[in-house]
Amino acid sequence: MPGDYSKRLEIRIDKERFALLRKKAKETKKSIAELIREAIDKQYRWASLSRKLQALEKLRDLNLPVGDWTDLKSDLEEDVLLKSESL
Repeated sequence: MPGDYSKRLEIRIDKERFALLRKKAKETKKSIAELIREAIDKQYRWASLSRKLQALEKLRDLNLPVGDWTDLKSDLEEDVLLKSESL
């Protein structure tokens, strides 16, 4: 997980993507590896959150005695958006 960099990955990209990464790394004072890790986290954490929302929708369909679904869904979506913006 974060900070445990025991796995090595080699990828090949074109010159334009590499130039973009190098420029962004200089602008943000981050390494290219850090930018790539952040992009992976952002892409796949969002997918994970999306799956969680789908699971919640399935729970909603069970018609269990809980609070108003519209309010709950709104609160959850707001939390997801806040978390995704902070990545």
